[in-house]
Amino acid sequence: MHIIHRNHSTNLPESPYSATSSAVKDPSHLPMGHHICFSVSNFDSFLHSLKEKGIETFQKTLPDGKVKQVFFFDPDGNGLEVASRS
Repeated sequence: MHIIHRNHSTNLPESPYSATSSAVKDPSHLPMGHHICFSVSNFDSFLHSLKEKGIETFQKTLPDGKVKQVFFFDPDGNGLEVASRS
């Protein structure tokens, strides 16, 4: 698990659905300071579960090919990342 400390000087919205700024609803544009990451042992099964529930996701694999990542939002608009290291 990693938690990213938000830098308040960047003027990012308080959350993706903040009333004080434009919404960030696309997980591919999740601001760096707006998520927490968890690790799973079976990434493909977890990803399948998200898709079955109709959760919009953004996936990427790091250039070294060893880390798969999926980004999405919880029902309250909090950014989440789940990753798996090969």
